[in-house]
Amino acid sequence: MSTMKKVASIAFTGAAAAVAAGFNAVPAFASGATWKVSPNGAYSALNQSGAATLTAGAVTLTCPTSTAFASGSLVASAAGSTAQVGTVNATFGASGVPCTFGTIQFSAHLVHPAQLWASAYHSGVTQGAIKSISASINGLNLTCHAKVTGSSIPATFDNATHALTVNQAGTKTLTVGSVTGCLGALQNGQSAGFTAKYNILSPSGVTITDP
Repeated sequence: MSTMKKVASIAFTGAAAAVAAGFNAVPAFASGATWKVSPNGAYSALNQSGAATLTAGAVTLTCPTSTAFASGSLVASAAGSTAQVGTVNATFGASGVPCTFGTIQFSAHLVHPAQLWASAYHSGVTQGAIKSISASINGLNLTCHAKVTGSSIPATFDNATHALTVNQAGTKTLTVGSVTGCLGALQNGQSAGFTAKYNILSPSGVTITDP
């Protein structure tokens, strides 16, 4: 969840982060050669369309496009059929424009940078995952704190649109824990899923390739 094969532009709470499993959106081919990312280095990204969402049980936290940011760094090259090509930091919601569940307001951020991995490439699309996810959720108008953790979330990067799509299928590979308050809206042990679609704003024209 713009960085992966021919594009390496970027996450939940806060990525939120955020955040590696394979994808089935397109045929998965990878040469196993060196992945190339250009430009590389620091990047920033904004949720592209709709809203970033975190789903846990019957709860869906919706984060406005304007406050779903991601940043991190992209490597110049990485060897192997599966390789880490960057990192992801993400922040969601703020006091002025919070994430919401009904009238309950939240903010969220990744506790530490997640890892961006590439595993397959075909026709300009990189398939991969965001790994090592740990996010913190905090209530803004009620006492509520929780963590969301997981080993990976599937993601893809499209060189044509420069979009990093995180968990398009909405699979629940994350787990809710350390819940305090929240009026029962979030509960320990719940399975959770995060979805988002990011555009790399800076640098422009990022691509990832597996020659």
